[in-house]
Amino acid sequence: MRNLCFTSLCFILSFYASIEHSAGSAAPDPPQQLTCNGTKNPDGSFTYRLVPAPTVNEYTSFSWAKNSITFADDGNKTADVLKLTKDSVTLKLCQENVTYENHGANPQEASCHVDCSGHVRTTPSANHPSDSPDAQLTCNGTKNPDGSFTYQLVPAPTVTEYTSFRWAKNSITFAENGNKTADVLNLTNDSVTLKLCQENVTYENHGANPQKASCHVDCSGHVRTTPSDDHRES
Repeated sequence: MRNLCFTSLCFILSFYASIEHSAGSAAPDPPQQLTCNGTKNPDGSFTYRLVPAPTVNEYTSFSWAKNSITFADDGNKTADVLKLTKDSVTLKLCQENVTYENHGANPQEASCHVDCSGHVRTTPSANHPSDSPDAQLTCNGTKNPDGSFTYQLVPAPTVTEYTSFRWAKNSITFAENGNKTADVLNLTNDSVTLKLCQENVTYENHGANPQKASCHVDCSGHVRTTPSDDHRES
């Protein structure tokens, strides 16, 4: 009986101790509210800086925008952007009502209220993806001395470390986001070299300003693989 009472007492004390511990455990602090300051630079550009620096990691998506116009999105940026960092964006000319937002575990946002009166500024429709898409890509196929074929994009596509891309033929994928099949001898930012000739190879990327190109090569007289050889379905 004595042992039973002692056990019950220990249980009660442990129960209250756990309640006390739970009450004393504070919930994690929410991220601080961001403010945004706009500063004119000597060259006429404007830097919009967040204070404090936002809470982000490699998986956090973010954007700098003005209404429906996006200046920068997850590392992809338009020609308006001179510099992009974790906590700031520098635009060529003054823009009013620029906004920032990220979508991490604890989303944050900020509005940058800058008076552009007396400053040179672009209009929302000028020099943005909706009106000024990246240059149209063309693709040239060239046979190499070893019998392989290089498919070269002109000009080089506009990509960043966050841009996804794909080289393919119909539903057959040769290379995707740095991953490549055994058919690929070399893969660069603007080209792919395949072991043997392939007709109608296509390229596409999915950055802020998606681009695509078709490589029309006549493989007549050249050794070539069939679409089902040594590839993987997309």
